[in-house]
Amino acid sequence: MRLFFVAFLKKRTVPGWRRIGLLPKPLCFLLFVLLAEAVFPQTSIPAIPVWRGALGGVVLCQPSCRDGVVIAVCDGGFVRAFSYGGRDLWTYRIRGRLAPFVTRGPDGISWVAPEEAGGPKSLIALNRVGRKVSEIRFDRPFTAPPEAGLDGRVFVPFGDTVVTYTFSGQKLGESKAGESAYNGFAPIRPPIYPDITLTMTRAEGREPGNEWLLDIMGATALPAYNGDGLVIAGGENWVLAAYRVKDPEPPSAPKPPETYGLAKWTSPPEWVSREGIAAALDQGNVGDNERIFASFLMEDSRVTPTLKLPAITIAGRVEALALLGRLGSPEYVPFLVDVLNRESNSFIKAAAARAIGAIGIDRDGKALNAFIRKVLPVFPTSDTVVLNAIVEAVGTLSIINGPPVYDRGAVILGTLSTQQTFPSIQKQAASWLARMLEPPAMNNE
Repeated sequence: MRLFFVAFLKKRTVPGWRRIGLLPKPLCFLLFVLLAEAVFPQTSIPAIPVWRGALGGVVLCQPSCRDGVVIAVCDGGFVRAFSYGGRDLWTYRIRGRLAPFVTRGPDGISWVAPEEAGGPKSLIALNRVGRKVSEIRFDRPFTAPPEAGLDGRVFVPFGDTVVTYTFSGQKLGESKAGESAYNGFAPIRPPIYPDITLTMTRAEGREPGNEWLLDIMGATALPAYNGDGLVIAGGENWVLAAYRVKDPEPPSAPKPPETYGLAKWTSPPEWVSREGIAAALDQGNVGDNERIFASFLMEDSRVTPTLKLPAITIAGRVEALALLGRLGSPEYVPFLVDVLNRESNSFIKAAAARAIGAIGIDRDGKALNAFIRKVLPVFPTSDTVVLNAIVEAVGTLSIINGPPVYDRGAVILGTLSTQQTFPSIQKQAASWLARMLEPPAMNNE
C-alpha cells in the first residue's frame, strides 16, 4: 500500500515506528525523518496502524463506516467487511467487477452494483452478514451512486430524475434530481465532521486540543473517518489499514432511529380508495401521497370488536393489508403486529403476517415475538392459514435481518419443521431453516 503518515497529537502520541509498504527499512526510516522534519520539525511522529485487513483487490471507493462496521468495495468483485476493531466479518464476491460505490442504509443493509457496459443496471442488497437478500434491476443504467432512506428505501438517480424504490424493489415515484428530499422523503445524509478534512493525499483534524495530520501516499481511494477517532484507507497492496488519530468517545445510550412518521395517522381525502392505491403502486407513482395512502389503509384494516365479519369486509381488509406491505416501510410493522395479535379472523391475521414478510425488516423484534407467541404457547395455533403465512414471514425476516433475529427465527422454524401434524408446513419450515443456516460462502455469486 505504501502509505506514509505523519501524526501530530497534542493530547496523545503514537510511540515507535514501523516500515509500511515495500521500501527497504533504512530508506523508509529516512523518508519518515525527512517528512517529519519538513512538516513538524520537532514533534511529529509516524503513525502506526492499529489494525490491517487483507482485501481481495485494491479499494475502488471511499470505505463506508456505519454502526461499527467498515465496508470496502474492491477490484476483482470483492466486498469486504471489518469491525471497527479490525475483526474480519464477511466477504461477498461476484463474477466480474463492482461499480465504485457502496451505499449503507439502516438495518444492516448495504447496496452495491455489478459494473456493466454503459453503466450499472442493477442494485444488490447485502445484509449484515454479507448475504444477498434483494436485487433491483432497471431498464437503463443509473448515473450516480444511489442514496439510502431512513426505512430501507433507496433513491436511484437516472440523469435529471431520481426514482424511489422500496427495499424489495417496488417503485414508489420519481422526483427531480438535486433536491434535498424526493416526494417529501429525504435520504440519509453522510455525517459531516466540521474539524475533519479528507483528500486522497491527506487526512487532517483541527479540533482544538487534538490536532492531527496524516499525509497519505499510495492510497487508491479517498480515506474514511469513522466518527470515533479512526482514519481508514486502502492502498495498492490490497490492504485496508486503520489509524487511531483520536481517543474514542465514551459509549452513550443509543438514540432511537429516525423515521418518516409514516405510521402517524393523517386524515385522507375522500378521493383515496384501495383501487386507486393499487393503481398507483402498479404504475409506480405513489409520490407524495404515500402518507395519506398509508393512513387510509391502516384505517381500512384496523381491528374492530365485531365478532363475525361479512365476506366483503374480510376481503377488503386483506387487500388493504397487502397494499400496506407493498408500500414497504418497516414503520408499518407495529401496526401489522397489532392486527396479528388482536384480530380473530384467520384470513386477516394471515394477511398481516404476509405484509410483515413483504416489508422484510423487523427493527425492534416485535414481529418475531408475535410469531413466537402464535407458535410456541402451551396450546399453539392449529390454524394452517395463519401458520403458512407465519412460516413465510419468519423465513424472510430471518434471511434479511441476519443474526439479530436468527435465534427466534430458528426456534420458530425448528419447532414447525419437527411437528408432524401438518406435513406441508413441516416441509415448508424445514426448507426455510436450511436456507437460513447456509454457510456464507454459499451466498456468493
